[in-house]
Amino acid sequence: MKLKIVAEGVELAEQAAYLASLDEEACILCQGFHFARPRPVEGWLADLTAPSAKPC
Repeated sequence: MKLKIVAEGVELAEQAAYLASLDEEACILCQGFHFARPRPVEGWLADLTAPSAKPC
């Protein structure tokens, strides 16, 4: 079926580690408070334009 799976609601490092241990085709994207908390638009716009040492 070639679906891209997104794990939503990842809040703990343990959850992120478990998802990272899965086969790449099982879960390829994660989102949740573990990675970033909600914040104003101005904050993430600044991050998008700032140089980064690691890819998104």
